[in-house]
Amino acid sequence: MSLTVGYWDIRGLVTPIHMACVYGGVAYKVKDYTRQPETSSGCPEWFDQDKKELVKKNAFINLPYIIDGEEIVSQSIACLNHVGRKAGLLGETSSEINKNEQVLGQILDVRNPIVAIVYGDKAGLKDRMTAHFNGCVKVNLDKLEAWLAQTKTKYFSSNEKPLTADFVVFEVLDQHEHMKTVIDAPSPLSTRPHLKAFYESFKSIAQFEEFFKSKLFTGRPINNSSAAFPGPAY
Repeated sequence: MSLTVGYWDIRGLVTPIHMACVYGGVAYKVKDYTRQPETSSGCPEWFDQDKKELVKKNAFINLPYIIDGEEIVSQSIACLNHVGRKAGLLGETSSEINKNEQVLGQILDVRNPIVAIVYGDKAGLKDRMTAHFNGCVKVNLDKLEAWLAQTKTKYFSSNEKPLTADFVVFEVLDQHEHMKTVIDAPSPLSTRPHLKAFYESFKSIAQFEEFFKSKLFTGRPINNSSAAFPGPAY
């Protein structure tokens, strides 16, 4: 039985979940929701229909969600970890599990502020983006660079294969490769050789060859159309 992964028809928070399914060989179906700003709710299919049914079974329901048989999982990290457990992508040893959880916590320090930056008013976008790159991005990517230098592993927690945190790190790095164009900033990877090696190596993983060409990745924007920075839809 395949999973159903529900989310907006953007990359947003869901791409790491898709990547974990693809890499782990977990069969899944995509349930997209499209914003309809001309309607009273903004998306009747979600707010007026599916959410009202799913909340009866899960009080936390939001986008993204996973339906796996009788189980309904919400919250992006819980969804990612659900796939990780099914696919063995949470770590094989106590050391790998601890490392994976720490890296996930660290990269969320970069990811979580993005919503306020890209969905704020368009007039202040460049100022918000500049402050983000000069502060949050620099501090946290320096830590991730130092981590890779210390561990000397191909991925953040293992030499053998990426774990759940690696999918989030890659997606956050890739989103920032697009975000930097707003302020004509250099790539954050240009002065961080370990992160750059990770990023390039991740892009070449055989399991992702078709995914990175697919509409789930290259065919949709990073953020919703209401954002000051929707990001590219190739």
